Amino acid sequence: MNQVKKVVLMKLLWYIDALSYKNRGYSITGLVYTHMPYGALPIGHKEIIELSSLKSNLFINDKEYEEYRIEFNEEYKLKKLESKEKEIIDKVIDKFKGYSSHEISNYMHEEKAYKETNDNEIIPFTFAKDIRQF
Repeated sequence: MNQVKKVVLMKLLWYIDALSYKNRGYSITGLVYTHMPYGALPIGHKEIIELSSLKSNLFINDKEYEEYRIEFNEEYKLKKLESKEKEIIDKVIDKFKGYSSHEISNYMHEEKAYKETNDNEIIPFTFAKDIRQF
């Protein structure tokens, strides 16, 4: 995955954290997510795309909507991930590889975590136990 749209990245982060919480009892990133129209969205999402570990570019797509395309900054050094963390991240990326923003949002909308929370409400990680199987 060289470049990813912001909507997709935010859902990937939620699934990574939810799967980690389900399997290990805690998230990887420590982010807090809210129920938004396109699915789970971390608080501070605007700041996330400004991190030095990422390169983000704003485009206006053919429907005249703003769209961020984000890629990893190869010059940035990540802290070493635990093997279990890498396994979870890889599992989520493999699951959603090739999903469009619309497809991953629709997939998220079918999760109990989304169905049982309201707009702008924090999505508790207690719903992680109910995410669909990978």
